[in-house]
Amino acid sequence: MRFFYISIVLIYFNSYTINAQNYSPIVSGNTSLFKTSSFFYAMHVDSVKASGSGTSSFFIKTVNPDYNSQVNDCRPYASMWTGPLIYYTGDSAVFFNQNNDSIFFLPLAPLNATWNLYQFTNGNYLEARISQKEQLTFLGLIDSVKTISLQLKNGIGNTISDPINFLTFTLSQNHGILQATSFINFPTSYPIYEIAGMSSPIVGIQLLTPRQIYNYDIGDEFQYESV
Repeated sequence: MRFFYISIVLIYFNSYTINAQNYSPIVSGNTSLFKTSSFFYAMHVDSVKASGSGTSSFFIKTVNPDYNSQVNDCRPYASMWTGPLIYYTGDSAVFFNQNNDSIFFLPLAPLNATWNLYQFTNGNYLEARISQKEQLTFLGLIDSVKTISLQLKNGIGNTISDPINFLTFTLSQNHGILQATSFINFPTSYPIYEIAGMSSPIVGIQLLTPRQIYNYDIGDEFQYESV
């Protein structure tokens, strides 16, 4: 009887773990690598904090050069392309740009569902729609994927022709974002970021580890200079 009970608990836990992902933009403990036309970019959460009625997951930060500085200084702790954090509350997953404006996602929304993804100060808004839900193969994995299409509209709901209407986001059921854009600069610019690798599971492009860079043999010396 005890063995039977433990088996039931394990089966339930595994099922919950699988279903809990449910098209969430990020996957806990995973580092995803994305490629643009010229560079590779990482997405990784380094801390989580309960706040208000939801949970804030903070992304890793990077050191960015300050090109306006006469001494070629750097701006440490600058937010990456992901923006500073993603906030989960209810069924919503919210990214933030550099002005702290909200970019709303509804990962659990059904096919053809619509919502207000982003609100402009002039009354215009970006309407998001789940335009596709299908099984796709990426990085050797097979998963259900939702495609989110955009349509710019004015304050009374009339459609507006704009290049941003061609931008799409894709969310996989168990592996997070597959295609997105720079949230920190959204909607001023919107380059395409496509999935290129993951650390969990280990597929595609991977980050270098310290062991791969240097083997740390006995007798090695490390020298550094402080300026």
